[in-house]
Amino acid sequence: MATIAPTATATPSPTLTPLPTLPAGTVILRDFWTLTLLRPDHAVILNGPIGSRQPNGRFVLALVAVGNGGAAATLAPPELFVLIDDQGVRYLPEPGLSTLYLETFGRGRYGDFSLDEAIPAGIGQVSVPVIFDVPVNARGLSLHLGDSVAGWPVLGLP
Repeated sequence: MATIAPTATATPSPTLTPLPTLPAGTVILRDFWTLTLLRPDHAVILNGPIGSRQPNGRFVLALVAVGNGGAAATLAPPELFVLIDDQGVRYLPEPGLSTLYLETFGRGRYGDFSLDEAIPAGIGQVSVPVIFDVPVNARGLSLHLGDSVAGWPVLGLP
């Protein structure tokens, strides 16, 4: 008597709904923080190292305009910024990379403050390089303020 091997049927994997995108210049307010990406090309993939630091995957730079509407200078919490990929995976920035970026490429030219520095209150928005180290296979990345649903797309990715 012949045995019949079980047959497998493919089950389609669920598709994720793309997150809504924000146009450049849209200002988001969270607590006393304001955040905006002034230009679409201010969220990009960096090719190669930052100074002596090699990425584990690849670096993503978001040069954001940040405002502190609080009463005193304070650090922007790293969880204020998040990258989300097309699979819903969330990535937090590495504050030390922000400092290394400014030391390597020039403060005032490529950003005013790092994530390691207190952002002064009441001076309007300052530019801050926010840098993420994401896996090479991460796709469809977008920058979000905390748990906001809408975000700015990162350029240079499929």
